[in-house]
Amino acid sequence: MANITIRGIPDHTKDILRVHAAQHGQSLESYIRRMLQEATNKSVTDNTGMLDIAQKWFGEEHGIDMEIPERHTKRSIEVFE
Repeated sequence: MANITIRGIPDHTKDILRVHAAQHGQSLESYIRRMLQEATNKSVTDNTGMLDIAQKWFGEEHGIDMEIPERHTKRSIEVFE
């Protein structure tokens, strides 16, 4: 398993996280580990791509029309016999 060190977290934020962990009957470490696992599971199972995010914030309803060009490959297709 990997380890992560996060520096520069404000004391107030750490105190709030510690309280939340205690309310869930967990240590601060296990509480944050669970939060990170849930966050990554959501992003993996959520099929929201960059295009979806861009359209949400900069789409037609915000006055920006995004024309998505077709993708073409520059590679030639090799046929093996």
